[in-house]
Amino acid sequence: IRRADLLRESASSSAKAVDQQIVHHVVAAYQSVLYAQREIDVAQHEQETAAMLLTSVEGRVKAGLAVESDRMSSQVNVAARKEELIAAQGDLELAWAELREAMGAPDLRSSKLKPIEPHTFPQLPLEQEMATAAKTRPDLIALGQAQSAQWAALGAAKSDFGPRVSAYGNWQEDRTSFTGSGGNNWVAGVQISVDILPAGKRAQLARESAAKQRINAQLALSQQHARLEASRAHIQQETAELSLETARAAMDQATESLRILKNRYSAGLATITDLLRAEDAERQSQSSYWHAVYGNTLAYADLLYATGTLTPEAAEDLQ
Repeated sequence: IRRADLLRESASSSAKAVDQQIVHHVVAAYQSVLYAQREIDVAQHEQETAAMLLTSVEGRVKAGLAVESDRMSSQVNVAARKEELIAAQGDLELAWAELREAMGAPDLRSSKLKPIEPHTFPQLPLEQEMATAAKTRPDLIALGQAQSAQWAALGAAKSDFGPRVSAYGNWQEDRTSFTGSGGNNWVAGVQISVDILPAGKRAQLARESAAKQRINAQLALSQQHARLEASRAHIQQETAELSLETARAAMDQATESLRILKNRYSAGLATITDLLRAEDAERQSQSSYWHAVYGNTLAYADLLYATGTLTPEAAEDLQ
């Protein structure tokens, strides 16, 4: 009975591990949708910027302050930005398809979700996160319960070699008749059984011992793998946080550089090539920044999953 209870608890813990895998998959797909939405916002902004630049260049060409090649370069830039917008829209549709698959909701309609925003997530010491993983990961808990169940099975197999002691008793009462007054009698005893040829029991004990060694090795390997996953997720989350800070600074610098180049081009101190190069750098910096925001959120979700704490409630806190 004890073994059956432990196996039932192990199955329940394994189900929780599967639930966390599903939550992790949904979180990744949902964040991909949010990132794809931001990419469309960036692409639309850059397309509008490119159109405004083309209008400005055309005015300068008419005024004789720029050459026709400047207009052609600006037109090429507008076309490139339009292609990027189309590609971003396709990425969003693909992200929605992945989210539907992750949620098991093929009829889920695309809609405008709350935009992805930068977050600063808590950072705990690596030792604490590894300890949390060892304590709360449902897959490790399931293996630990399976190990206890196997210990119970091994103990039962060993106990079969001992003598079996059983007690019995019986009581009988006779009814009163014309020939006698009736009576009662009883008998009780203890029976001891010893198996002198326990070949089958030895085979069962060998099977249970081998199963115990197997579950012990599996648990040790899973614990080592869990420590590695927690360590990797911890490092990746730290790296993602630093990447976000770097991307933010780079975006600010690119924005300021573009502003300066626009002023210099208007004053005739810079070429259209310089301006388009600065505009492209600013676009790339914005895209890199939002990718860093997306990567930082995913890295923290991976850390929660590695430590066994990625519940639906914790997933909501990522937004």
